[in-house]
Amino acid sequence: MIITEMSRAECMALLSAQRVGRLGCSLSGQPYVVPITFALEGNHLYSFSLTGQKIDWMRVNPLVCVQADEF
Repeated sequence: MIITEMSRAECMALLSAQRVGRLGCSLSGQPYVVPITFALEGNHLYSFSLTGQKIDWMRVNPLVCVQADEF
């Protein structure tokens, strides 16, 4: 497999075409990855969640990543 960097346009196209992925958070060097559903609107990615570990961690460290699952 050859891994290449995606352009912003490629990222936006992928995110707009998908609805399921993984949210990665980190706190004190500890990773936490959870499945999510999401929607892209303009430059914003939206997801719904109840209060819990990922919300608590994102409030402390808002630097997160999203992996989109393409089926």
